[in-house]
Amino acid sequence: IGIPLLLILYRVLRYLFNIQKEPKKVRTTAGILWIIGFILVAFTAVSVSKNFGSKQTTAVAIPLQQPKGDTLYLNDVLVNESASEIFIGVSGTNNSFNIVSNQDTASLTMVDLDIVRADGNEFELVQEVTSRGSSKQDALLGTKELQYKISQTDSSLSLANYYSILPNKKFRGQSIHLKLKVPNGKSVYLGNNLNLLLNDIKNTTNMY
Repeated sequence: IGIPLLLILYRVLRYLFNIQKEPKKVRTTAGILWIIGFILVAFTAVSVSKNFGSKQTTAVAIPLQQPKGDTLYLNDVLVNESASEIFIGVSGTNNSFNIVSNQDTASLTMVDLDIVRADGNEFELVQEVTSRGSSKQDALLGTKELQYKISQTDSSLSLANYYSILPNKKFRGQSIHLKLKVPNGKSVYLGNNLNLLLNDIKNTTNMY
């Protein structure tokens, strides 16, 4: 991109200062640099795409303390409040996330929550981690290189809207999908800031 822009700028300057002759070395050098740049871009694109070529998902059940009553309260969302040196926001059609980085860790808000019916009579929380990699083994390893926080006190459960990549580990498009399973006849209370985790929940009255 830069080489054509520099050539356009150069020709504008020639026109402004009425420089008639254009040295052949300028065009030749620009052409060589453009070809080298194109090769480097192609090589980088292929190299990066290989690191994201395979996709794997692992699921693990997170132990929950069963509430004393029939209601589990999702009152608070744990938000990353650490001082950051780098903040990157990325928005997409189905995904919006932020990257917060400090000296040794990077935290990403690629976490979402769904609420479904449980098969048994206890509340359950399942954490599904998806990662990419250069191979299935590499992608599987990426699902294990994260730290995710939850906090529970009696009937109150707090979930983080971010995860942290472990020090010296790589970002491979990891995302966390949480499934809270609610038994039939029991309830879950949604706090005001649950919109940081929830998009929509399928329900019998089609309520958003």
